[in-house]
Amino acid sequence: MGDAAFEAKKNKRILQERRLAATGQRLNPLATAIGFIGAGALGAGTYMRWLNPNPDNPATAVLVAGALCAVYFVWQLSREGLVVRVGDAGVALERGNEIERLLWCDMERIHVAEDNLVLSGAGPTLSVGITTHARAVAWILKEAAQRLPKVIDVTPSFVDRCPKPESSDGVVGPILSLQTAGRRCATSRKVIRYERDARLCCGCTQVYLREDVPTNCATCGKPLEGNLAVP
Repeated sequence: MGDAAFEAKKNKRILQERRLAATGQRLNPLATAIGFIGAGALGAGTYMRWLNPNPDNPATAVLVAGALCAVYFVWQLSREGLVVRVGDAGVALERGNEIERLLWCDMERIHVAEDNLVLSGAGPTLSVGITTHARAVAWILKEAAQRLPKVIDVTPSFVDRCPKPESSDGVVGPILSLQTAGRRCATSRKVIRYERDARLCCGCTQVYLREDVPTNCATCGKPLEGNLAVP
């Protein structure tokens, strides 16, 4: 009994993901122009409010306009500066302390819309900037091609234009927590009540009850023996 428990623990798969920050971050021209206008308006408003003796000047309006432009510019910076996580548990967008995740098994389509790689399916729709996160886009397409190639809906020429994924890109680390309680087993459709009862396909992160694990994954079709993880 003890040997069996030791072997199970030794062979347990650890889910990992790659954390990729924005590279070559570049704001769109409109946001940059609004930022410059806001800085100028704040400066002019400050001068008119406290240094210009003319009481009829529009200092308050100029200050308000400058502040609004500054807030928009800062919002654009935070929006462009998100971190993308790509790995065993699909793709996640990290904004400060908030993480929005779409598992591979929940993805239905990966396509290009304007300047973003869009991932959609049975969960949140994620948009990854092609310019600001070129490395993350390349890794998403590489991982998807290995796990669920049927969801990729981009042209071969677009893939060729992406940078080649390198092992040195980003930082690789374990996925410390992944919520599976509340999901349904992919085969029995029973609700998973406790995290310890869940088993995950290491290929597409499909979720099963430990007593209802099939021979092959219902989503990606890969053999599950030796390819299961515990969240």
